[in-house]
Order: sequence, then structure tokens, then C-alpha cells
Amino acid sequence: MFPPHGPFDRGYDSGIWMAIGLLWETRQAGAHEETKKFSGCQTVRALNTNMHNGSAAGASKNIVWRSEKAWFVATTALSDSEWACHFLAGCKSRLGERVKRDAAITIRQMLALQDLFSEEYEVALENGDDAERREVCEIACFFLLTFCCSLRGFEIPKIVLHLLRTKIQWEDNADTVAHMAVPL
Repeated sequence: MFPPHGPFDRGYDSGIWMAIGLLWETRQAGAHEETKKFSGCQTVRALNTNMHNGSAAGASKNIVWRSEKAWFVATTALSDSEWACHFLAGCKSRLGERVKRDAAITIRQMLALQDLFSEEYEVALENGDDAERREVCEIACFFLLTFCCSLRGFEIPKIVLHLLRTKIQWEDNADTVAHMAVPL
């Protein structure tokens, strides 16, 4: 009823060498963690695919379909086999992706930063250094705005501080809440 499962051709690995390389790479130290993340290990798959596609066997067996919007490649690279894709999906679910570059600042960290900026401001005030006071104020505003407005990643450098000074409108009435626009 079912086709036989073997024997496989001599030297056939179904992508196992790529899997072994990827597992070895997961044990290496990462930039910020004890081990690498999944995205850092996936370069092993890309290396295997590129090495195969650049070889005589791979370059002669690739088929390319092109259309107006996209192009598709049929390849014989074992790192793109169905088994390898299932293996990589399992690795991704077990290793996970821990993205830290957009992690939010906690309230405890923000309060510690405010204390630090207050100390630096007091020192600059005692020294009579107006340029230092201005620099401390701008950096403190930058951190407060990014924290209060939940700005992270690429949005942070887009705050235009000199335009922000013209947008701040404080009201003397205690019943209203002061609001301001943050120009990006």
C-alpha cells in the first residue's frame, strides 16, 4: 500500500549535515546571551543553501520561475528539503526569538535615570555651567519622552527637540491636564 522507505542512496543525508551544523551553532556563545538565538543560527542554513547552489551539481539543477511581482526557485539543496524545513520550525519553537533591541525601559530604571539626571543638574547648577545644565535637561527630556510616549527603536532619534520647546504649552489652571505634541 505504501512505497518502501529505503534504502536511501549512498551519501544521502536529507539535510542532516545542515541540522548538525545548526545544532552545533546553537551551543556557541551569543552576543548578549549564553547561547545564540535562532536567527543567529540560521546562517548555517543559508551557508549550506548557497554552497549547494554555487556548486556544479546545484547550479545545473535549479529551476527559476519569474513573474511580474515575484520569482520562485526550485532547488535540490538539502537544506531546503521538507525534512529540513520541519527541523528548522522545531528549532525555532524550541530556541525562540528573544528580541532585546526594542525592550521597554521599566519604571524602576526610569526613576533611577531621573535621580541620576537630578544629581547631574544640581552639580551643573552649583558650578554655574549653563551649557552643562542644558545638555542634562535635553538628555533627561529625551528619556522622559521616550518613556512616557512609549517610543522605541527607530522612533526615538526622530524626536526634534528644538521644535518640542515651541510645542510645550503649560496651562495654569489646575483642573486641566497639560498636553503637548511630540514632533517626529
